[in-house]
Amino acid sequence: MPSLNCLNCGAELKYSPGTGSLKCPYCKHENSITDKKNEIIEHTFDANLDNLEAASKTIDVSITDCSSCGAQIDFSKDSVHKQCTFCGAEITSQTHVKKVIKPESMLPFAIEKNIASEKFSKWIASLWFAPSRLRKSARAGKLEGAYIPFWTYDAHAETDYRGERGTHYTETEHFTDKDGKNQTREVTKTSWASATGHIKNDFDDILVSASTTIPENLEGLLQQWNLGKLVPYNEDYFKGFTVESYNRSLRDGFSKADKMMQEDLNAIAKRNIGGDEQRIHSLKTDYSNITFKHILLPIYISSYQFNKKTFRFLVNGQTGEVKGERPWSIIKTIIKILALIITIAAIISSFTALLKYFGVY
Repeated sequence: MPSLNCLNCGAELKYSPGTGSLKCPYCKHENSITDKKNEIIEHTFDANLDNLEAASKTIDVSITDCSSCGAQIDFSKDSVHKQCTFCGAEITSQTHVKKVIKPESMLPFAIEKNIASEKFSKWIASLWFAPSRLRKSARAGKLEGAYIPFWTYDAHAETDYRGERGTHYTETEHFTDKDGKNQTREVTKTSWASATGHIKNDFDDILVSASTTIPENLEGLLQQWNLGKLVPYNEDYFKGFTVESYNRSLRDGFSKADKMMQEDLNAIAKRNIGGDEQRIHSLKTDYSNITFKHILLPIYISSYQFNKKTFRFLVNGQTGEVKGERPWSIIKTIIKILALIITIAAIISSFTALLKYFGVY
């Protein structure tokens, strides 16, 4: 992407999160970012997704591949020695040009890196049994900002479902207790009846990560966005940040969106069936009016190596929410468990001595 230099000192300007401006890191001169006037468009397509990428508007980007985690990163400059934003591994490969579907829109970073670092450090400090090296890494502020690619999907769904409605009822049951006496008790049972129906539902902005480098157990954090603040794609917001190119195709993204929509349709079918319990045997869904957007969303990332395993931590660049994988310190865990055992033993010993003193034990 082209650089934009400060008019006062000539240094390269960086995007200042939450300000809508480019700022010089040295003399603090600012240039306002002017967003493009084009509307954020939903692109339509039919069931034949195989030809969609070829028919979409594409751009050429300079990509550096990480051989460790598979991330495809736009560092903006050619360099043979870089550290991967997503796993911390050293990258020695040259950049190459890749044709990708152009992002339609993006959410600019809303919080500064120092604020994200503070939230990250507090989160790390709250972890029990965390290795000391992890806290040192957090205090060092090892966070990098990156824009992550996403697909969003809209669709109209027509679903036929087949299942069963369960209705609870009670029966009086006779039994013999351990003393040989006849007893009765009320037992709840369920009566099942077949149920079928048809659902019509519209889905809006089903959000799917187009990055396979983010662990699935962290993707929940990447659902918490205010997409009402999307702005048209503008490279000025990239200044000072890296950008990941998608490595989950549009087709694969829709397959994942389909699973998410099926979960919602399953819940709707259960509500329609009613009763006390529900069983769903089949859902047959036809989608129409499918549209998509390719968007970029902001996160701060930190990675940590412990016992030859990479742990990743994410800070939502819009909300500041933190989520991450965490290593456990075996030594600290053992010490804490032993201390707990000793404490419990001491309490029991003291309680026993007290009972003996009063002649109870």
